[in-house]
Amino acid sequence: MRRVRVAQISDWFAPRRGGIESQLTGLTRALTTAGAVVNVITPQPHAQDDLVPVHRLHGARLPGLDLAVSPLLVRRTRAALHAIAPDVVHIHASIVAPACVAGLIAARQSGLPVVITAHSDLSAMAPLLAFAGRLAGARLSGVALTAVNARIADHLGALVPGSRPLVLPNGFDAGFWMADSAPQAPAKAFRLVSAMRLERKKRPQVLLSVRDTVARALDHPVEMVVAGTGRRHARLGDGVTTPGWLDRSGLRALYRGAHAFVLPSRHESFGIAALEARAAGLPVIGRAGNGLSEFIRDGEDGFLCANDSAMSEAALRLARDPALWRRLAGPRPALARYDWAVVAQTHLALYARLCSGG
Repeated sequence: MRRVRVAQISDWFAPRRGGIESQLTGLTRALTTAGAVVNVITPQPHAQDDLVPVHRLHGARLPGLDLAVSPLLVRRTRAALHAIAPDVVHIHASIVAPACVAGLIAARQSGLPVVITAHSDLSAMAPLLAFAGRLAGARLSGVALTAVNARIADHLGALVPGSRPLVLPNGFDAGFWMADSAPQAPAKAFRLVSAMRLERKKRPQVLLSVRDTVARALDHPVEMVVAGTGRRHARLGDGVTTPGWLDRSGLRALYRGAHAFVLPSRHESFGIAALEARAAGLPVIGRAGNGLSEFIRDGEDGFLCANDSAMSEAALRLARDPALWRRLAGPRPALARYDWAVVAQTHLALYARLCSGG
């Protein structure tokens, strides 16, 4: 049987670190393992992958923001698509996505079916979505609109009349993260952990506030350990330990000796770091109303909180109630629905439908 040929297009790709970068790496490898022929198209100047070909779009970049702004993006993307000769083009749109807009134009000019996946909240993606809406209105059969969670899919449907957006969830290596039966919490200190890019959007400064609030209420040590790098490192303060960026083995080791994972960002589109921590056995404390609600059930897998104060209160509840912690801790086999093997098959089914004209 002929292997489906897929071109993945994104403004961001490895070795740049971030959620969409790690997801695209995982997806390309999972699709390749499942039998697809995958190529990546991106304007990232140093993008590379050991397993799949990466086609870098050379051109001008916006200083300070690391964004491609070349007026030749459409032409160069079209040339890359001609060289790859894919059956389907999958565009991964983040908050700002000039290469994705160019990819959509080039793919439709080339007569190729397109999957657009929204990886972020949609307010800044309006130009792409408006264009997709006009395009879909005329040729909906050739464009599949999708999102990484149901909330974004609903918003996408409202922005593009006549569309029926699907959910294409992010994935992870379930076997790796659920290898341990349960975390081994430290006996002396109450230890909270997190993993994120230390940037304004993620609100890392809230972690110090959570740690300090819990520490003032307890008569034993409280620790906050945050894995990651970024421009907001200094905002964490002296009460937070920062080991820097950790690979997945380092993160799993960190989670083995912790009580809970804390993620304070308000606009988390999915929260892959929280998914990995939950699969490793940690209760998750995060904000309500974002992508965490896809896999975190409030009061069963952790706590989804209305505000920062409620996050501190949730952490304090876990610290004061060992029985509650034991009930919430431990791996969740149901999260295997996000394993890469499952997610890849969902993608391949959609690709096949589009390629057959469905």
